[in-house]
Amino acid sequence: MLSVPEARQNLLNSLQILESEEIPIHQATGRVLRETVRAPFDLPPFSNSSMDGFAIRAEDIAHAGEQNP
Repeated sequence: MLSVPEARQNLLNSLQILESEEIPIHQATGRVLRETVRAPFDLPPFSNSSMDGFAIRAEDIAHAGEQNP
């Protein structure tokens, strides 16, 4: 049986760097981006929790209450 470090190294050794290519946006379905895309501004330009929602961790609110929100 392999140790975790050995298994990890075997996995890393089997990886290969993939080539990238530029394609029209309509051909990009099912693909992943090579680079991060950043929007020049927020849209909508305000928080919209009814559509976007918020996520919290249970441990962050474990001791919350009316006196300690």
